[in-house]
Amino acid sequence: MRVPVLALAGARIDRIPATAATTFLARLRDATWTGDIALAVGAVTDGGELVGVAVLSPPAADWADAFVAVSPARRRLELGTDLLVVLLDAAAHRGLGGIACPLGADTRPAQWLSHSVGLSTRIVRSPRGADVIAIPIHPHRAVRSWT
Repeated sequence: MRVPVLALAGARIDRIPATAATTFLARLRDATWTGDIALAVGAVTDGGELVGVAVLSPPAADWADAFVAVSPARRRLELGTDLLVVLLDAAAHRGLGGIACPLGADTRPAQWLSHSVGLSTRIVRSPRGADVIAIPIHPHRAVRSWT
């Protein structure tokens, strides 16, 4: 995984402690992540403010759950896209087949985010029983055993 990364939105993306990611997500009203965190990366401004996080769960088979969240004031600046690209790189580096992003009540933000990096996605039911957006790392790999 290649970090740190300088994001177009003027923040530096680097690994952060899982506790920092959990604290950030708890502050956001629309963040719904409740899983374990195997990897957390954060977008930090020059002033030291954490303005976005991306987390990856421990893998299940060759997929892992993922979540990206950005402070409301920093949305629409492609910071979420930059965080997603770093997560996809980390997942590929770990040999995973893809990531699964949980869906909230409104599926549009997650779909826009994945499409912003040119990825094809599918809404499926995960083995854990939740509806997710499945994003394969390699486009030719299918979402195996998910219906």
